[in-house]
Amino acid sequence: MEEKKEPIQVFLVDRIQGVELTRRTDLKKSIVAVRYIDQKHVECSLQMALSDALYLLNNLEAMSRDGGFENLRRPQPGSA
Repeated sequence: MEEKKEPIQVFLVDRIQGVELTRRTDLKKSIVAVRYIDQKHVECSLQMALSDALYLLNNLEAMSRDGGFENLRRPQPGSA
């Protein structure tokens, strides 16, 4: 008998508000929280292990580099 899989939940982010690190003595237990506003204007938080956050960062950096998006990563001088 096949195990019934739940559908993947998709959370639509309108704006990232900030990132926070809760550092533990054992870095494997450190947590990164991403605070954001969803498309319904509700404040939300996504929490993950530091190792998962760094894995995500590596993937985003590779996507940026390989896709030619480097100019979008940081505000250009004078654009603020």
